[in-house]
Amino acid sequence: GKWSGVRVQYLARKLDTPYILLDQRYVWWGYVRSVSKKYKLVTYTYPWSKNERFNHFKAEKWARHGLWGAVTDYPDTFNKKT
Repeated sequence: GKWSGVRVQYLARKLDTPYILLDQRYVWWGYVRSVSKKYKLVTYTYPWSKNERFNHFKAEKWARHGLWGAVTDYPDTFNKKT
């Protein structure tokens, strides 16, 4: 919830890992920019409802701010980079 980003950074530091995996509901561009200076941030969506899907537009925007990866069932919906 509200402090998920803080908790996950604490755990990453404690486990000495460069990776953070966080549900997209708790991610915003400022968090991505800040965290990506030290960690490799990966985001995903857990389908809490049948209508909820991964927001590719947000993930592509976050990639410009340092998002390292995205877990999705629909990789072909991302814009192709040449």
